[in-house]
Formats: sequence, C-alpha cells, structure tokens
Amino acid sequence: MSEPTAPAPATLTGAHELIDELGAEPGPGQPGRRVARPPVHWAELAPDERRSAVEAQGLPAFRADQVSRHYFERQESDPAGWSDLPATARAGLAGLFPPLLEVLSIL
Repeated sequence: MSEPTAPAPATLTGAHELIDELGAEPGPGQPGRRVARPPVHWAELAPDERRSAVEAQGLPAFRADQVSRHYFERQESDPAGWSDLPATARAGLAGLFPPLLEVLSIL
C-alpha cells in the first residue's frame, strides 16, 4: 500500500491570468484588487471601431476619417481646433482623446 501524497503547492497566478480572471490588472502589492481601466483613446480603436464610435455620437461614419486625419496626419489631438467638424460634434469627440501622459515634475 502506498503512502498518501501531499497536495501540490498552490502556484502563483501570473499577471495575465489575473487580468483575464478579474477583468482588470491588480494594483501593486494588492493581488486580486480590481483597478479601473483607463479611458479608451482614439489611437487604440481599429478603423471600424472608430466609425462605430463616431456613429455613437450621432455623426455620419465619414467623420471618422476626418478625425483620423486630424489625429494621425496633422498630429492634432484637441478637437476644439478642428473647424471642419460641427462645433457640437467636437465637444462629444473630446472624450475619445483623454490625455496620454501627465507631467508629474519638471527637473
């Protein structure tokens, strides 16, 4: 008769597994804690997702191409200066361009 074996030790969950399991990456030193996801940025969206995002704002799909030209070709990220878009549309599109970096200190 063989001796009973001890249960296998628990393994640490990798970060990617934790993200998949919880839907958000845990904060430092706090495994399993949910962290708010950052807002979605225009640059993260695929072309068809950009058209959907523009249509969700009540604009025609062709406006997505205009917005992409401003952002990717002209490197303008402030919709307030995009005079080829209706003023009412510019305010709604601003939410798709959250700040990417924040200055913490200047040395």
